[in-house]
Amino acid sequence: MLFVFRVTAGQEKIVADMVSRVARNNNIRSIIVFDNYDGYIIVEADDMVHARKAAGLVRHVKGVLAKPLSLEEIEKNFGVYVPQIVKIGKGDIVELTGGSFKGDKAKVIRVDPIKNQVTIELTDIAVPIPITLNSNMVKVIQKAEQNIEEEKDDQKEK
Repeated sequence: MLFVFRVTAGQEKIVADMVSRVARNNNIRSIIVFDNYDGYIIVEADDMVHARKAAGLVRHVKGVLAKPLSLEEIEKNFGVYVPQIVKIGKGDIVELTGGSFKGDKAKVIRVDPIKNQVTIELTDIAVPIPITLNSNMVKVIQKAEQNIEEEKDDQKEK
């Protein structure tokens, strides 16, 4: 059964680590921490008694929700988040949404999903300079496949 622990916001990973330390003695099978949901972790336990016992042994746990979750509820409520980095590919044209070059267009030359960063070259300047930014500072305005098709059309016209 899956139970939701309410925890102090910002302490989710610390609480998950502490719960994992008391897990064996309290029949805790797994722990899930979502980066985009502050104040909650999900714990798989045999029953409510073991979940509450584990919660009582760990600091920063404010409580356990009374109703256990089903897998369908987790997929519906937590499975809809798609990180921005997944949507960005090499060769895409992006618009900068923050920083000194806000509103400028650039071409993606490298994507680093581990660090959640993209390296871009601004298209409106004479000398291309690679700039590495967090992926949430850019917005895709044209995918790479579209760029390739347009280049082929341009070559046919020449």
